[in-house]
Amino acid sequence: MCYNISLQKVILIATISAMGLIGLKGLAAQYPRKNNMKQLFSICRDLGEKNVQVVSYLESKLYGLQFYLDGNLTRVSWRKKPWSDNIIENFIDNKVKQAGDIRYIFIAHQSLGHHLKNVLVAKGVGYKEKQNSFWRIYYTVPEKSS
Repeated sequence: MCYNISLQKVILIATISAMGLIGLKGLAAQYPRKNNMKQLFSICRDLGEKNVQVVSYLESKLYGLQFYLDGNLTRVSWRKKPWSDNIIENFIDNKVKQAGDIRYIFIAHQSLGHHLKNVLVAKGVGYKEKQNSFWRIYYTVPEKSS
């Protein structure tokens, strides 16, 4: 068997395949996805100021977000786990309540956001809430000085 395929046909097929793949990748980039950390970083950047600390609640990974934040990501859990930096209650007592001018942005998966909200309310932390299809984001509001 001898296949007689010209170089022009090979180049044409390769070009059409490449254009198709580029088009599919462009389409995929337009739809929000849970693991698109650039979108989550953009939300955090819009909410935050210069003195902001991003905290993930019950999310062990988020390496892409940590990359965009230059490593400035703290992981907390409801109990000490190997991947967590702190326990949420201790973190609020030791860091958030004594923050001064530092604001905190807490990120939780949509299904776990109510747990985080309950802890913030129980600890008396003032916050505002923002959410999208995948994440609930709570950012602390500085207490008014009397």
